[in-house]
Amino acid sequence: TKGAGQSASLAETLYRYFAVDLDKSQRAKFNKSWDGIWTDELVNYALSDVVYLPKLMREQTLWLERLGLTEDFTRQMAKIT
Repeated sequence: TKGAGQSASLAETLYRYFAVDLDKSQRAKFNKSWDGIWTDELVNYALSDVVYLPKLMREQTLWLERLGLTEDFTRQMAKIT
C-alpha cells in the first residue's frame, strides 16, 4: 500500500529510515515447493528482515511522540490486540 504516497513495504521503509538496502533475492525460494530446509542463505535473508525491527520501532515511536499521537496509537492498538 502507498499511504501518503509512500510504500509500506519493509524494504522501502528501512531504506527511507536507515538507507538500508535489503537483498530480496532469496525471497523466491519461499514458495509452495520449498523443502523446509533452512540454508545459511535463507537464514541470513530472514535475519536481514528482522534485525532492524527494534531500531525501526524506536524511530517510529519517536515520530508518534513528536506528532503527539502516542495516546491515539495506544488506543487504536488496544482495539486490535
